[in-house]
Amino acid sequence: MNFYSNKIPLVCSKTIEIPVFDNIADEAIFIARHVLSKNDIIVIDCYNFDTNYEQILKENSFKLVCIDDLFNRHFVADIIINHGGGITNKKYSVEHYTRLYLGTKYSILRQSFFYNSAQSFKQLDMKSAFINLGGTDIYNYTLKALKQCLKIKDITQIDIVIGSCYKFTNELNSCITKYPNVKINVHKNISEEKMCELMQHFSVGICSASTVSYEYATVGGVLFLYKTADNQKNNYSYFLKNNLAFRISNLSKICANFRIINNYTKYLEHRSLFFSGNSQQNIVSIFENLEKERNLKARLAQENDLTTYFNWVNEQQVRENSINQNLITLESHSTWFLARLNSDKTLLYFFEKNNIPLGQVRFDIVNNCAEIDYSIDVKFRKQGYGEVMLTTAIWSLKTIFPKVKFLAQVKQSNVALNKVFEKIFFKKTSEVSINKEKYNNYEFKFSK
Repeated sequence: MNFYSNKIPLVCSKTIEIPVFDNIADEAIFIARHVLSKNDIIVIDCYNFDTNYEQILKENSFKLVCIDDLFNRHFVADIIINHGGGITNKKYSVEHYTRLYLGTKYSILRQSFFYNSAQSFKQLDMKSAFINLGGTDIYNYTLKALKQCLKIKDITQIDIVIGSCYKFTNELNSCITKYPNVKINVHKNISEEKMCELMQHFSVGICSASTVSYEYATVGGVLFLYKTADNQKNNYSYFLKNNLAFRISNLSKICANFRIINNYTKYLEHRSLFFSGNSQQNIVSIFENLEKERNLKARLAQENDLTTYFNWVNEQQVRENSINQNLITLESHSTWFLARLNSDKTLLYFFEKNNIPLGQVRFDIVNNCAEIDYSIDVKFRKQGYGEVMLTTAIWSLKTIFPKVKFLAQVKQSNVALNKVFEKIFFKKTSEVSINKEKYNNYEFKFSK
């Protein structure tokens, strides 16, 4: 608690200390009874939690969000965020409603690193190295990394970051004194702002395959990795496989290669596809959408919704973005609407916000493909409800048709709607022309 005592007040208006319990379930019960309310979004991040712990918290809160990188249990959380690279839905055992946000686009970084991008990195000389192998580093990878750097005569400055639990300071200093011609600085327990500043000024970074590697990949130069703990295995493999980082054994060869400016630039451009600097925005968007779900109700359409659907379908912008742009008559709409209500191949989801009609999502099921149509009431447009409605309806339909493939066709001129489908991981598969208008075809399929 003491380590974080200065940081917590910066982002939290209140701190609650939880007693120590012998049974983890008792901790969850305490939180449920004395901390949570039904309006709370609770975020949990710990390796000790189990399914029962999650269930107790979920039943006593509005939404449960779990930060995870082990996928070692069944999850009942509403949201799982795992910024580990290369992790797919297949790794997780979850409930039908659980939404997974996976990959480096959701990198969880400290605040300073959100606003600095390696795309603006200018240090191209490959003569300076930054070393951070964790605050504890019980196997003294720090000294190993230093010795690797000292083998390269062109590296003339090395800055090392250690923590208060580092036990090998004497050995480290002994090594440093043998190289008076190399500028070597040791930093202990530095702030995140200082850490970010250091990373930005070094061409070479040697880090553990933990969150620190994500920070350096966001703001620093060429990254080299050690796997210092078992739970870093996935990150280590992913970084190497995708040429985001390199083995420390290749330090000399890679440094020589990246002294060619074009190679260095291509590396940074490639890495920016994985670490674009937008992860904070992506994570905030998850919680903004959760807020939009407050007082949001989804149900299957009923016969007395006919007039509301009729008004929606004839709204000017809806007609302009439809293949058939003519106004729909009440008679034809009534026939169509009642037929869809009674069809086992169509599901109509009706959404309300604070008991006010919000919009609709329709699925027409053909050969195990769900063709999507959706619209939002004009009062709620441009507020981000499209993503929330579609995601809610898709996950609901998945419980009925677990292996269904989702299809959508969107007019290219409807830029906002195209962005919505792309944001919720639909992939553009083709383009078609209908009545001299161009449309994008999209597809989304859940991992088996």
